[in-house]
Amino acid sequence: MHPSLEHSPVSMHLSESSEEFELFCDGSGRMHDWFKAMNHLPIWGKGSPIKLMVDSGILKKDMLVVHVNCLAEGDAHRLARTGV
Repeated sequence: MHPSLEHSPVSMHLSESSEEFELFCDGSGRMHDWFKAMNHLPIWGKGSPIKLMVDSGILKKDMLVVHVNCLAEGDAHRLARTGV
């Protein structure tokens, strides 16, 4: 990363739709079927989008997480603990 971008604000659309939530949590649903038809199924593991992004270290303090319409148990705590 270029040093001038190191402290730039970052935002991420996350857990925006029920389709995204099903893809991450269950490996099912319309978004899953769309990725499968393109022969491009993501391999992220299973769990809520928020849990997977927190566990992977992608979410960082002061990052702006946009939408967050679908939450699993513990997701609000994960976001608060991360400082997003």
